Amino acid sequence: ADSLQESFGNQLRKRNITALVRTMEGCPPAMDLIRQDSRKNKPCPEHYRNLLDEISTLGIKNVLISARFALYFNTTRFDNAEGGVEQGKTSHVLFDHHQFADTPRPLPQRQKAIEDALVKYFSALLEQDVRLFVISSIPEVGWDVPKRLHQTQKPVTTQRQIFDQRIQALKPLYEKIQALPHTRLLFAEDVFCDNQKCFASEEEKPLYFDNNHLSI
Repeated sequence: ADSLQESFGNQLRKRNITALVRTMEGCPPAMDLIRQDSRKNKPCPEHYRNLLDEISTLGIKNVLISARFALYFNTTRFDNAEGGVEQGKTSHVLFDHHQFADTPRPLPQRQKAIEDALVKYFSALLEQDVRLFVISSIPEVGWDVPKRLHQTQKPVTTQRQIFDQRIQALKPLYEKIQALPHTRLLFAEDVFCDNQKCFASEEEKPLYFDNNHLSI
């Protein structure tokens, strides 16, 4: 979400609208999740609990959420099946309910816990009388886009089929988000993908500054 703030901020200022940015890197927007593959667990749940109070106190009326849902639900870093494999400090990113912090569970159980925790938090936000906007999982690339663009001098793309496979696990979550009142799910793939490919560059300019964060 942090990578979006400058572009969104520029658009909001043109409309005389102010906004607060309250991101915390690597934290799903939930109060009940803890990361299992890293010992350096950040105070994510406390951060998001505190935000509920801040939204209420300041009278915030619109909340925009962007998160890397595809990584949370698949746990594996993105492989575009064309040689582009995301590198990271860990090969997997494992989230689960905090009650199971020390007990790795099968993937379906973790996926259900993540889904429930996200919907629970979105519902808590709506209790603050806000309109909620959620951006779907932005297409991942696998390649470091600026480097790939420089090396090949060709458009950087990934197969739409691979993206669709990657987000298959998100469909139940998306359905629940769309069923929430005063909530709009914005599909990033409508912007970045056609029926065949997802595009990570345009007119020789990178649309990402690495392999998954959008550029300004």
